[in-house]
Amino acid sequence: MRMLLVRHAQSTNNAQPTELRVPDPDLTEQGYRQAELLADWVETLPLTSLWCSPFLRSLQTTEAIRKRLNIQPEIFLDLHEVGGCFSGYEAVGKKGEPGMGAEELRSRFPQYRLDPQIAAEGWWNRRPFETEEVGRLRAQKVTGWMAQHLCAAREHLVVAVIHADFKRLLLESMLGTKVDIVTLGPILNTSVTSLRWDGVTWKIDYYNSISHLPFPYLSE
Repeated sequence: MRMLLVRHAQSTNNAQPTELRVPDPDLTEQGYRQAELLADWVETLPLTSLWCSPFLRSLQTTEAIRKRLNIQPEIFLDLHEVGGCFSGYEAVGKKGEPGMGAEELRSRFPQYRLDPQIAAEGWWNRRPFETEEVGRLRAQKVTGWMAQHLCAAREHLVVAVIHADFKRLLLESMLGTKVDIVTLGPILNTSVTSLRWDGVTWKIDYYNSISHLPFPYLSE
């Protein structure tokens, strides 16, 4: 049973200074092209499930894949980026924002199965900024949930479109070791990390693969 952890394609926040970032950005033109190139590759796989976070950049990346395959993506709240949905930055403070609510998500992405945890008021619902320590606990929870789901559903290949910082914490939880991106390299947009679950432990096949991206489309 195999899990592919995929970072979303380039968002407008990735392409501009911290002080200009917005709570829930769209993909850039480059990001949309990255998503299509990712979908070209995923289309060749025997995919059994497609998961994503409720952030727009994750959904837009997932949408490129959905359009190629006869599969219903699932939106899971707990796959969101570390911090949650927020405005502001370190120098001015960070404030929780609502994120898209259940009705907006259903309207914009009607083919998706929606996590029942997502409220009408917004999936983040203006909660405080999530610290990395809280994000680490969430990663541990998701690790256990993924293993249980894979065994119970007898999934063979799942793609989860998530985020760089949460992907790092999730890998640390799954592998039981620190993921040093200074040594291993940054988690690039649409990079793929493949892991296998044997019912007891996670084993990594490869980390941060970008073989589907031609050189001009690489970005952090």
